[in-house]
Amino acid sequence: MTFQGVGGGLYLAILCGAVLPLTITTLVAVGLSELALDLANGRTWGDYVALAPLGLVPFVALGCFVATVHKVLVYYWPEVTLDGRRCTYQGNPWRLLVVLFFPGVLLVLTLGLSTPWFLARFYRWVASQVDIDGERMTFNGTGGQIFGAWLVTLLLGWVPVLGPVAVGLWIHQRIAAWRWQHTTLAGRPMAFASDYGDLLGALAVPTLLSLCTAGIYTPWVIARIWSWEAGQVR
Repeated sequence: MTFQGVGGGLYLAILCGAVLPLTITTLVAVGLSELALDLANGRTWGDYVALAPLGLVPFVALGCFVATVHKVLVYYWPEVTLDGRRCTYQGNPWRLLVVLFFPGVLLVLTLGLSTPWFLARFYRWVASQVDIDGERMTFNGTGGQIFGAWLVTLLLGWVPVLGPVAVGLWIHQRIAAWRWQHTTLAGRPMAFASDYGDLLGALAVPTLLSLCTAGIYTPWVIARIWSWEAGQVR
């Protein structure tokens, strides 16, 4: 499998997915903080009717996130070829919103612990939406299969300096292997042939560039990750 895309095609989608949800979430946090402070000063609830629209903000943020994920998928799959055949993504953002809504709520309520099950649901749906010359992918993995590795990530990812980068690359390799080793194409199993050292070598320089540019280079890092990952799928 090969991926031929570049970082420039991802830039707008990632910008919208990072800036808009972050801005909206900040507005909500500020609004709720001011509300709590005012209530502490003895004001009544009637003074806060104007804040009611803020209740819609989390849903708007969720919509921005889903729209961004959809744009990324629309960009990603046409750039992928498998055995010389071009892939076609046929999903739509509304269906994606329905699919991710409850797993997303559970993800928030569990403070990230349910991430493996969120990814399993996401990969299962994405696989069902990809067409390769009339053939379909199927993902049959479960969240429990990667939960141990995810716990290690949560525990060690907070180590200063090297923790977020080294552990982040390690868990990505584990997730990628889990994803493709549990994916079939028209009933034929796929394989993932790589280890952590390969990924570390491929991404060391791009990751440093992303850190040095305050994240501006991130879309190119993601494109490099996708290119590396696609090259390991058999």
